[in-house]
Amino acid sequence: MRVASEVTVKASGRLATGIVCVTLMTTGIAYAPEARAYDSWCDLIETHAPGIAVASERMRGAYTPRDVDRLVDYYGKVIPQLNTVGYATFWYPNVWGSPDIRPQTRDLMAAMFDLQSTVMDGRPAASQVQTVDDSIAVLHGECAGKRGLPPRDS
Repeated sequence: MRVASEVTVKASGRLATGIVCVTLMTTGIAYAPEARAYDSWCDLIETHAPGIAVASERMRGAYTPRDVDRLVDYYGKVIPQLNTVGYATFWYPNVWGSPDIRPQTRDLMAAMFDLQSTVMDGRPAASQVQTVDDSIAVLHGECAGKRGLPPRDS
């Protein structure tokens, strides 16, 4: 009986977290990325790429100081996780289950930094947003079909 109640508590906690995240996303408030273990580097990248794209897209046209604050806040939460991929000192394909995407991840972070600097200076940022989108597309192409851990050799 105790196990069933613990499972129920965990499930309801996840549901509540999901509802809060959806509510925050629909109201335009940036939320902290979920902290959890990822099976592979591609899992981490593919998990955060949509949030990066959404936060960046608001900067394509006319943006407000609040939009800039949201972008800076979200980037500040996701960049430390991207750093674990972009600046990892090792790469073992049979352990991580991903291609070596360190250079492409560093390119994405450089594009994000350029976009952030541009909007903080109040300048038009459509080309920087496109560079972020292009960097995400490159990573998405590298990670296509490579999410999760590879099957274990028997």
